[in-house]
Amino acid sequence: ANWVDEDSPAPDGQNENLAGDTVYASIIPVPVINILTTAATIANGESTIITFNLVGATSALAAQTITVGTTNPEDLSYYYIGFSPTPSCTITYPATSCTIHLTTSNLTAPTSLMDESPYHLSFNISGGATAGSITSGFDVTVTFADKTYLVAGGQTFCAITGSSNNRPYCWGYNDYGQRGTSSGNQSPVFTNLGTGAPDSYATITSGYTTSMVMDFFGNSYGWGNNDYGQIGNNNTATSVYEVTPSVMPSGVTFKWVAASSPNSWEYYGNQSCAIARNGDAYCQGYNYQGGLGVGTDNDVYQPTLVVGGKHYSQIAMTYYSTSGIGSNGTLYSWGWGGYNGVDGTNANQQVPLAANMTGINGKFTQLATGYLFVCGLTDTGYVYCIGSGGSGQLVDGTDNDHYAPAPISSAHQGSYTAIYAGLNTACAITQSGGIDCWGEASTSTGEGSLTGNGSKLNQPTPGAVSLPNGIKATSMTISRYAACALTSTGTAYCWGAGANGEIGDGTTNDALTPRAVTMPTGVTFTQITTTLDQGAVCAVGNNQKVYCWGTSSAGLTGQGTTTPNITIPTQIVDPVNP
Repeated sequence: ANWVDEDSPAPDGQNENLAGDTVYASIIPVPVINILTTAATIANGESTIITFNLVGATSALAAQTITVGTTNPEDLSYYYIGFSPTPSCTITYPATSCTIHLTTSNLTAPTSLMDESPYHLSFNISGGATAGSITSGFDVTVTFADKTYLVAGGQTFCAITGSSNNRPYCWGYNDYGQRGTSSGNQSPVFTNLGTGAPDSYATITSGYTTSMVMDFFGNSYGWGNNDYGQIGNNNTATSVYEVTPSVMPSGVTFKWVAASSPNSWEYYGNQSCAIARNGDAYCQGYNYQGGLGVGTDNDVYQPTLVVGGKHYSQIAMTYYSTSGIGSNGTLYSWGWGGYNGVDGTNANQQVPLAANMTGINGKFTQLATGYLFVCGLTDTGYVYCIGSGGSGQLVDGTDNDHYAPAPISSAHQGSYTAIYAGLNTACAITQSGGIDCWGEASTSTGEGSLTGNGSKLNQPTPGAVSLPNGIKATSMTISRYAACALTSTGTAYCWGAGANGEIGDGTTNDALTPRAVTMPTGVTFTQITTTLDQGAVCAVGNNQKVYCWGTSSAGLTGQGTTTPNITIPTQIVDPVNP
């Protein structure tokens, strides 16, 4: 608003012009954004809140929305810092503050990153008279734990540990170079590092015979079976015995890489995929029926963009087909439609095809892939499955196949928090810590039960695993031999075949229902996994040491020998150089 002053002095805060009648511009106090958080130290896997305060806001701002956002979020990728849900917040009058949640990935980090100096965040302001930047910024110091991350393939275990500078080490079978070395040493052994491969990695994943890792700058590497170029090095050497760089797309860095699920089995998991920082998907390897999603059925030997322009939060691969969750929570599928159709048909798809989300309760957040089926969990706790129902793994009360997401028949729909898949068996954990399992109950030996409910009969509808009273599950793993669960107190329970010691209770007895694993003195477990084949289980203790039990074939229990089998969790020997 303006006013004309003829005789009276200028309003407070104005400079009066004495030369006749003067037009004065009214001054609405310009609001200022103050950052109330000035610095923070964030431990690995934890979060903090940045608070912004709008000072000097008046009713004149009622129609304005002010947005505060970071100017450099992508620069944080090296530190694995992220924002939840977004790196910005808005203030709309009469509100006077907003917050941004700053989080760190719950990933391991090499010792070389543990003492990094603070990283400086800067912020932009847009909207109204406040547009500009906050020059004071925000200093972030990330402290990384000495964390071990453990994965299992078809017949091999691999891990990275901060105290070992995140160099991968593996143990178990090596017929395709799965251990990353040609060494015949049966002990856990550090992988060889090929030309251009660094010695530290942020993530690790294993398929049946191929492993993939990603460095802290978003570059992909692999070793093991490469007969269809699934490592992405523009080569098809059958066995790769060293960590080998993928041929990265120009200008692209990844935030996630993975080999095909071990449940693809030995001959059907010959592809790998990655998600770029902008959400684009890239795949390479065997392209039967278009399973790579690149628009053809020709094999490709280096990371190639999945067509369709969609951004993804998760990708899962199994048996010549791939599923993905779009950034909007929609389920997509491509490749062989025989067990992966989402449109009501079993037609093959060379490009991603969106599922009809009508009737789906919520948005998909997690995928679990078996041999010939895929199950998805939504943000509302509902589970849906597609693919082969031959063993009842689609849990609609039949053994029918489904070519569109079908809800499982469970009274616990709406309460599930995580899903897991074995070869032909699936399980889900409820909010109360219970476990429901369905599908194939029979183990590879025909003894024990994978569904853990006291029966060897296949389970076409979800049945409760017979956990002892008061025991709450937090995570689990399923193989062809046994299933195991971690509890809220860090103990473990296993069920299934026990002839190799897989149950971990000091016996070789089979188990139709869960039995308590004999825990190492003073140790609780934080992770647990099992190889799909052979019958070996490993877990990570709260001391970041790895403990294994079950078959010692090919050194799977990490003791440096192939005999005897181990019936209780036993710490593996330290990894050696190849």
